[in-house]
Amino acid sequence: MRSVKKERNLFLDILKGLTMIFVIFGHSIQFGSGHVYLENELFYENPVFKIIYSFHMPLFALISGYLFYHSTQKNSFKEIVFQKIKTLLLPTVASSIFYYFIMKFIFGESLSLFNTLLSFLWFLWAIFFSSVAVGFVSKLCKDHLSIYLLSFVLLFVTPDLLGLNNIKFIYFFFTVGYLFHRFSQEKNFSLEKKEGYVFAGSFLLFLLLIPFYHRGSYIYGNPLFIFDSSSNPVSILIGGGV
Repeated sequence: MRSVKKERNLFLDILKGLTMIFVIFGHSIQFGSGHVYLENELFYENPVFKIIYSFHMPLFALISGYLFYHSTQKNSFKEIVFQKIKTLLLPTVASSIFYYFIMKFIFGESLSLFNTLLSFLWFLWAIFFSSVAVGFVSKLCKDHLSIYLLSFVLLFVTPDLLGLNNIKFIYFFFTVGYLFHRFSQEKNFSLEKKEGYVFAGSFLLFLLLIPFYHRGSYIYGNPLFIFDSSSNPVSILIGGGV
């Protein structure tokens, strides 16, 4: 008996493809507009850069969390951890070390291996830790909603050491994407049948929030730790992005 292959979600594939293009375009504005433009961080005020950076990483995290729901349904926590070590952690570490040696010994850049490991491909580190954290709550804490709510509180009361603010930022959107998929399954809500409404509603909300997006909304250099005097977590999570 031939098994029926489940079709891919074309809507999510298109979103991921567009977001990848936006990431490349945004980095091109940042690094391809000249030395003075980069050194003076003028890209932060570029209107196209602002629009791209107000949603591209949160959208990636939402999609990743949404799709991660399938992993929790098929695998144990141990299997999830080993899978993420193999597909995310090891490639990220290997690529970062390769980048470090290329930049230091070929291009003569003054780099720290430790800082390179933390900052280069930081998004993949964030997805790895988010997957392990959500997988832990899903499989070992029975998906208890109070645990997720507690983790959201911890995002704002734990110090942002070693770039932890970036990981916490991604974790928030990753978890929201996961929970959306979980509750949509419980309520028999089919995203495939509501994609147009979801996109239209999200786009309208995006237009309403764009006027509130300013330099202080970027996660870079802006902590989520509420006891830091420069922290503005509401602006970052609601009015902005990374």
